[in-house]
Amino acid sequence: MGILKKAEEATVVDVYDINSSTRLDHNDKVCLTHISKIINFNDDVVVDVGANLGEYTEYFSSCLKGSGTIYSIELHPNTYQSLLSRFSTKPNIKIFNNAVSDTNGEITYYLGIDSFQHNIIGHDMGYKDRPVGGTVEAITLDSLLANEDKVRLIKIDVEGAELSVLKGMSSTINKTDYILVENHLDEDWEEIRSLLLDTYNLSCMNLMTMEEMTEDTPRVYQCLCKSKSI
Repeated sequence: MGILKKAEEATVVDVYDINSSTRLDHNDKVCLTHISKIINFNDDVVVDVGANLGEYTEYFSSCLKGSGTIYSIELHPNTYQSLLSRFSTKPNIKIFNNAVSDTNGEITYYLGIDSFQHNIIGHDMGYKDRPVGGTVEAITLDSLLANEDKVRLIKIDVEGAELSVLKGMSSTINKTDYILVENHLDEDWEEIRSLLLDTYNLSCMNLMTMEEMTEDTPRVYQCLCKSKSI
């Protein structure tokens, strides 16, 4: 598996015990096991898009041990306040109350059945309409990360809005080593797959099967993609 080969040469550090968290499912734990091999450099910039209550942000923080910079982005104002409280003593974690999309500006967000499922697409993953929660400022990753010279990892878990997030990082992708994308909708998969493999020219793999993605690969729930320049 070439995608993780270089990352595995790094020393794996002692990190947040993922097995102690009740908010992480099996897929999350598989992902984080691999991520610990990627983000253990002192100056790493890591981005948590769709941070929710901060389990991934906490894990990233434990990998970096107070160094580097973590961008933690969450659209719901109450969940955002929880993040502020949780990470108030960690100055290297920057927390934002924004939706991430392909344009900047005010956008409507919709309520999920729990804090994990709020989104900006208006329906859940079963295509059932969800009630409006309010409005929030949307921002592209190109805007948010414009002043960063290098980004080690971007994690994207946005309950069906992943295509919009990816479209809004066409410049950022050129300075990013890895992206981790959770893909929810079959209807978007063909365009997402083409964007990752062709437009952005990344090497990607299915983290559940450790198989490399190709032009024919059906929707991968969690894929890790790597720049071919590293």
